[in-house]
Amino acid sequence: MIFILIAIGTLFYYFFEGWSWIDSLFFAVSYLTTVGHATMVPLTDVGKLFTSAYLLVGVSLALYILIDVLGKHTDTMLTQLGKKVIGKKVN
Repeated sequence: MIFILIAIGTLFYYFFEGWSWIDSLFFAVSYLTTVGHATMVPLTDVGKLFTSAYLLVGVSLALYILIDVLGKHTDTMLTQLGKKVIGKKVN
């Protein structure tokens, strides 16, 4: 899903902002990962609006995926820990 979002951003910046493929990819990845760079900014109003929505959707999606993956991992670890604690005899 993240790769699709990066591809959408890259295509948008290439066609609507007129940037090169590498600049478009760089911008899409750097802004989606919230690193950002002041050396490149969208100049058109459409580009600015797209970037705002792109960041809201992209960062939210990335956080959702991270929470989902970490949540499953944490749940598994806590279950295993609970089984160890319950299995031990209390003195």
